[in-house]
Amino acid sequence: MDKWRRMLDWMRDDDGARYFYLVDGTRYYLDPDTVFHEQRLRHTHECMYADVERRMRPEPHPYYKALCKAKNRRAAVKLFFPDWSPETATQNPIFPYNLWTLIEEGRLEDFPFAESGWDDGEWFEVTPIPYAPEGVAH
Repeated sequence: MDKWRRMLDWMRDDDGARYFYLVDGTRYYLDPDTVFHEQRLRHTHECMYADVERRMRPEPHPYYKALCKAKNRRAAVKLFFPDWSPETATQNPIFPYNLWTLIEEGRLEDFPFAESGWDDGEWFEVTPIPYAPEGVAH
């Protein structure tokens, strides 16, 4: 019986699904690649447009909330950015949150996509306006 149980467990683990463990011991499964990439790109674009239009950023995607609760945040971030390393990177990848803060502290800190400044004699502001649920003050 143990042989069959091990084989079944092995088959479940080798189904090609990508996941990471949360601090409570459960697995957080990521969507298939096409959906995963589309969702991430859509959320990133929404954050960029919110910054440029001076609106509050959208609520963090469930992927990113789960990253905060990952048992091994560094390994979980590798599923999102396989080529990025917190030790060697000099800048955040195109991502709405500070990855160093996420890995070290387990929280989402808004990260600007660009610096505010002057353009053709006109000041433009693109500092993120963080998401806050209704009724919660910044």
